[in-house]
Amino acid sequence: MTTIKFKQGNIFEKGFGIYDLCLYYGHYGKSFGSGYASKKDKFPILENFSNPFETGPITLNNGNVVSCIPKDLMSDKELEENLIKWLEFAKTNGHKTIALTGVRDSSKVKINDINIAKENDNNRVRFIVKFLQNWIKNNNSGITEILLIAMSDNYIRNFSEDINVE
Repeated sequence: MTTIKFKQGNIFEKGFGIYDLCLYYGHYGKSFGSGYASKKDKFPILENFSNPFETGPITLNNGNVVSCIPKDLMSDKELEENLIKWLEFAKTNGHKTIALTGVRDSSKVKINDINIAKENDNNRVRFIVKFLQNWIKNNNSGITEILLIAMSDNYIRNFSEDINVE
């Protein structure tokens, strides 16, 4: 069984170095930089990667893996392909737990209406969850937990309870 969990918060505090595989979608900006820098004392290997968005996965000192995906926006197809890549990576490498942030839908990038933008974010969250549920059901991966985390309330406003997938 795999449990999909939802949190509002900082992936550096609740996922980085805790989950076997941690996926950060975005870019090297202020919020990423300060969170990344805060982990360098605990994980000295990070000193070797000044911009982790330009490298492949980084194996931390405790054996956990972090990958920074340089995408602020992805289409559904791009996200699906990227998630498959990382789920297969986790399966192949025996990772049991995964934490990941979200990535906005590139086809809806020029929305100016706040309510429509919020609904677009809700649709993306539901897309991610539905995709994960289907992939888990169809793949004997050994993954036991997936944490979906965002600084915004995107995940928790759509899902107030964990989802168990068998």
